[in-house]
Amino acid sequence: MRRFLFLSILFLGLISINPIFSETNKFEKNTSIFNSEARKFFKNDFEISNGIYYLKNSSIPYTGKIIHEKNDSITESGELKNGKKIGLWIDTYNDSGILERKREYKNGKIKDGLRKNYHWNGRLMNRINYTNGRMNGLWEEFHDNGMPSMRVIMIDGKANGLWEVLRKDGSLYYSINYKNGVAVDGLKKFYRKNGEVKFEGNYLNGERDGAWRFFNKENSLEKTIIYKQGKGVFKIIH
Repeated sequence: MRRFLFLSILFLGLISINPIFSETNKFEKNTSIFNSEARKFFKNDFEISNGIYYLKNSSIPYTGKIIHEKNDSITESGELKNGKKIGLWIDTYNDSGILERKREYKNGKIKDGLRKNYHWNGRLMNRINYTNGRMNGLWEEFHDNGMPSMRVIMIDGKANGLWEVLRKDGSLYYSINYKNGVAVDGLKKFYRKNGEVKFEGNYLNGERDGAWRFFNKENSLEKTIIYKQGKGVFKIIH
């Protein structure tokens, strides 16, 4: 009885553990999309014209549930109707079975809603919501160790506000303000892991402009590059 109680407590403790950083997702190969009705194909068994899937040497758009395989492992599964993707489509990494992405389709187009992609190790790669086929809301990217790599607010498919890019250790590499998808003019700084400035300069009309200063690891000025309309036109070595 004591042994049963101990195992029950241990089991409840294990299922309560959550991922530390970004979410992790592993594809289960017994998902209902894989059933006896689906036919197995290689991707090169199909020809695609204007988004319509045809079996090779056929002029009839394909209809039915399909499974794509590579090296005896499932890489993609879903359903076609009159040659167009419909319903749930699942992509996995063929060497591990880990989920790469899920998408819901209607008449060949991805439905609006939250979209996620996953790294080879199952950790979340990115997530962003779509409305009317365009990015809207917080767009987040993650390194394969689970730490954030980039984040920005998207409005109707365009970046707005602070665009931050971060390293695997969580330190800030650079940040740029955007308005309607264009970098806001002004001083921009790019940082090293220790927080010191690596290089800095101004943006004008969304492009590098004027003198950009580059610093070495001792934080001494190493060189200056003069930019005009985003192109370096003159270099000064210090």
